[in-house]
Amino acid sequence: MTSRTRRAWIVAATTVLGALTGAGAGTALADAPARYESTATVAVVPAAGLPDDLAADFWQVLSEEQVVRTAATIYGSDQWALEAARALDVPPSEVVLSASALVDTTLVEVTVETDSAATSDAALATVLGSASTAASTILAPFVISEAAVRPAETARGASPAQLVGVATVAGALVGAGIGLVISAIGRRGRGDGPAADEGVGAPGADRGTPGTGGDDDEVGRGPDQWRPADDLAHASTRESAEGRHSAGQGPAAWMSPP
Repeated sequence: MTSRTRRAWIVAATTVLGALTGAGAGTALADAPARYESTATVAVVPAAGLPDDLAADFWQVLSEEQVVRTAATIYGSDQWALEAARALDVPPSEVVLSASALVDTTLVEVTVETDSAATSDAALATVLGSASTAASTILAPFVISEAAVRPAETARGASPAQLVGVATVAGALVGAGIGLVISAIGRRGRGDGPAADEGVGAPGADRGTPGTGGDDDEVGRGPDQWRPADDLAHASTRESAEGRHSAGQGPAAWMSPP
């Protein structure tokens, strides 16, 4: 098996292994219990009964959004989630509370997520009851007006099939990367590649291998292939050349056919 084939097998094996691992992880996540979330939208408004000019000033303050962001911070406090968990007799980690100010409005979106639809709705009601009272007290003369409540629904996210598919692809990519790293380390350990072929002591280097320009290139062999007959042949050639030279014949003469 060549080194290239071996690398291809390593990458293929790690890719398949990574894909299987990712598919298993995706399946496990897809089988996790469903989560449900209930959402409410509340509005921060000036108190009722204010004079028109004073109410206009309050609306101007609200347009700067600082008051609304403060209301979102109040609603998102962890203490309301803990109170809801105690009231419903569920673990504190089961109730997840979040709140955010909606841009360019005086609205705050409050979301409660739990493991069941009934618990989610009940927890949201508990949060609204406690947090709205605190927000109205802190933000006076602004008050909280409940705008809308959405009953519990399955938490948004990828479908099980999508989750498994994404996890499989991600696992395959990670596995392929690991395979490339392993094959590269193996190549360095074995000394594969051009550097090994051209290193000192490589076959044909300075040994007169045909076409390499070595000292014995004219006979096509290196020193390790020397035979006694070679010296005899060289000696005979030199004696013949010296005899012709002494007879007044130049190289061109004795090299020409008779």
